[in-house]
Amino acid sequence: MPEEDNIYKPFDITDATIAEAIAKHKVLVVDCWASWCAPCRTMSKYLEKLSTDYKGAVTFVKLNVEENKATGKKYGVTTVPTLLFFENGKFQEIILGAMEMEYIKNLIADMQKRNFSEKG
Repeated sequence: MPEEDNIYKPFDITDATIAEAIAKHKVLVVDCWASWCAPCRTMSKYLEKLSTDYKGAVTFVKLNVEENKATGKKYGVTTVPTLLFFENGKFQEIILGAMEMEYIKNLIADMQKRNFSEKG
C-alpha cells in the first residue's frame, strides 16, 4: 500500500527536536545533510527506500546541518552526508561521507544482532 508506506518516510528534525526523537525511537538513523550537497540527495533516496523496507523497526530522520549547527557540533559532523545511528536512546555510530545502501543495511543488521545477543 503506497499510502501506508508514506508513514515510514524520513521526516525532518531540528536541534530542538532531536533529543525527543532519540528517546522515542528504538533505532534511529539521522541523515545529516545540506542543500548544496549532491551526494546527500543520493543518500536521501537510499534512506527513503530503507524506511519502507524496515517499516518502523528503524526510524529515519533528516537534519539540515546548515540550519541546525548545534547537533552537528555535538556529534562531530564535519562533512555531509553523515549518518548518526542511535539505539535505545544511546549514540552508537557515526558514518561520514556517502555510502552504498548495502553498507547501511549491514550496519543496521549489526546493531540488531548486537541488541538480540545482549537480550539472549
